[in-house]
Amino acid sequence: MCVGGTRHRRQYVQVCAANSGIRLAQAVSVLSFFMAGPELVRWELTAVDHDGPYRLTVRHVHGVIVEYFTTSAAALLRQQELEDLLIAARGTISN
Repeated sequence: MCVGGTRHRRQYVQVCAANSGIRLAQAVSVLSFFMAGPELVRWELTAVDHDGPYRLTVRHVHGVIVEYFTTSAAALLRQQELEDLLIAARGTISN
């Protein structure tokens, strides 16, 4: 696990990201959402066990996508890919 004082805050993120996996979802879930056109899409990253694997669940109006990853960093990269694809498929909200 990455440890750093307030003095080294700037390097902290870079050191953690350089590790094989950012321990973001260690023993807990991370939940977030985004808008894909008029639809609210919710995603959740959960550590299945203490050191992985990690389950990414994306819930959208047409179903659920569930994928497993060895690191939380890989799961977050995939989440961004899925977010980009869903937004591109549904467009943006126009005023």
